[in-house]
Amino acid sequence: MSCPNATNAPEPNGRRERLTRDGAFYGWPTFSPDGQRIAMAVMSRQAWIDDLLSYGEDMSPRARQRVELAWMPAAGGDLRRVMPLHGLGRPHFTTDPERIFVFQSADPDLSDHGGLVSVRMDGSELRVHATGELHSDDWPDSSRGAPVSSPVMAPDGRHLLVELERQIYLVDLPVAGATPTDVRLDASQPGQLARRISDVGGEFAGWSLDGREAVFALGSSLYRYDLESGSRQETTVRIELPRQVPEGDILLSGARVITMNGDEVLPIADILITRNRIAAVGPHGALRVPDDAKRLDLAGKTVVPGFLDLHNHQGTAQETRLIQPWEFISSLAYGVTTGYDTGAAGASLADYADLIEAGELVGPRFFGTGGILLPGVVDDLESLDDARNLLRRYVTAYNLDGVKEYAFGDRRKRQLLLMAAAESGVPAHTEGNGENKPGITEIIDGYTTHQHYFTIAPLYRDVVELMSRSGVGYVPTLLITHGAQGAEEYYYPRMPVHDDPKLARFTPHPFLDRQTRRREDIWLQWLHDDEWAFPRFAKAAGAVVRAGGKVGVGAHGQRQGLGYHWELWSLARGMSNHDVLRAATVGGASIIGLDQDLGTIEPGKMADLVVLDADPLEDIHNSTAIRYVIKNGVVYAADTLSELLPESRQRNWLQGWQDDLPAR
Repeated sequence: MSCPNATNAPEPNGRRERLTRDGAFYGWPTFSPDGQRIAMAVMSRQAWIDDLLSYGEDMSPRARQRVELAWMPAAGGDLRRVMPLHGLGRPHFTTDPERIFVFQSADPDLSDHGGLVSVRMDGSELRVHATGELHSDDWPDSSRGAPVSSPVMAPDGRHLLVELERQIYLVDLPVAGATPTDVRLDASQPGQLARRISDVGGEFAGWSLDGREAVFALGSSLYRYDLESGSRQETTVRIELPRQVPEGDILLSGARVITMNGDEVLPIADILITRNRIAAVGPHGALRVPDDAKRLDLAGKTVVPGFLDLHNHQGTAQETRLIQPWEFISSLAYGVTTGYDTGAAGASLADYADLIEAGELVGPRFFGTGGILLPGVVDDLESLDDARNLLRRYVTAYNLDGVKEYAFGDRRKRQLLLMAAAESGVPAHTEGNGENKPGITEIIDGYTTHQHYFTIAPLYRDVVELMSRSGVGYVPTLLITHGAQGAEEYYYPRMPVHDDPKLARFTPHPFLDRQTRRREDIWLQWLHDDEWAFPRFAKAAGAVVRAGGKVGVGAHGQRQGLGYHWELWSLARGMSNHDVLRAATVGGASIIGLDQDLGTIEPGKMADLVVLDADPLEDIHNSTAIRYVIKNGVVYAADTLSELLPESRQRNWLQGWQDDLPAR
């Protein structure tokens, strides 16, 4: 977890005390066994941003993580730097308060020093204790070094906890010698015994103070494994916070309202919002309005339901952060009030969703699948019970909203996963991956959505009717495509993206600069207008809509905020403007099973609305002429995300990205 300033435990009055003197990002602070020091991983803000910029890409040497092992007195004070870290290993101690243990990723310049190492407080006497199978290669960790839960040595130095493929292994180590232990989890080695102590899964492994118990978590469950008896105890941790719901009534007066109830358009209408729901919709001046209702004159404006992004990868927001993720505010400012992430790196999605619901962060309401099920994750899925255990991890433990598989296994494995998902009552999503035959069988078998496009165009009648009659949700994601140039590259040279003041207000400049000042990836090409493939794929999606099928909008997180509108405009190459808006609202809500609360403007629905200065039915490019965004009954000024109603509030949205958080 990233934290811009390390603090000690809350005082009895609930206040926090800042311990660090330098503004930076600190990870995994750990007390020494005598309680006198705190060890941590530390990196500067710029290094942290550089690391996020290079996420999943080979941009060496600029991408190399500039992380350092450091410590400070437990009472606060100056930071003492120990040594550079290669990867994101977690510092920890055994019973010796003078040596810090940490995982070091293999490095070409330090080939003898990879693995679990320890070092004295001054950086001297580095020792390698274990090598081998010590960290997960589960995507996307393989490109970033050790995952958050790296190997952890027991206090007695005789046992090791290893997280691999989201499972926890206990390794009994031989008596320490001059040669590091080569850990192998799949077969016993001389002098060591490895066994899996989790069943459904596990994360964040550690030890009790006396070393007699291994502890780990999975979602809301804490597990304690007794080394002597081999028994495992589960404790469910339940934390409840009030959901943020605004108070009072708001009248939106005199707007053109595109309700998304069929073709209904109310030329001059009023919308009454009570708390976070739509209470009434009707002709201008006809509603009964409470005397104390706050009013917003929308004469000449057009109101549509809030947009839903059904393929809403949130980019760098892959670990829980204590500062406001810029991706969330950028999406919300451009009218996306609900996001469905079909491929976050882990269960952090659930953390963010809860933080937003509680009002600790601002952004679209979030749903999603957590980590994608890639081949390496589910190679051992051989039975329905295997699939059920996998669903227990995702649905029961992580409280996620579905699962997504990506080109894994054969059809039988994919059917087993689908059967387990159906038993759990959650949707199962699949990705095209440039392969047409698996996509056809997945639709036949009953997968909820087909994400990304079919690589053939046009789609013939048999495929179109299969999609429409099966009820599958088709989310083409035209901005990013397999085997063809994505539509994203069509828009960058055609509009001043870098100099867009609104986009710059919600995007830290390093992220905006990297993608807009130049487009330097080797696969990007200049194309003549008739060489672009996305208009053909849009026409295929339009054929599905005209046949009665379901199409949703997914912008893939390519350019948070503005990219969603690029996807709308791309879809308009193959369908009417009204159908595009349906895909963005009621169609998307229906696909993910939220149409009882979202997608249309009618009494009882959530008060998620977008107020436009111009009519998108006349020109779909008017979708960016956003005056206000209303999410959960809160009215935001679209250009600044200042909260206007029911209460006025302004924030420094990029605080912590471009300056320090204040000490508290």
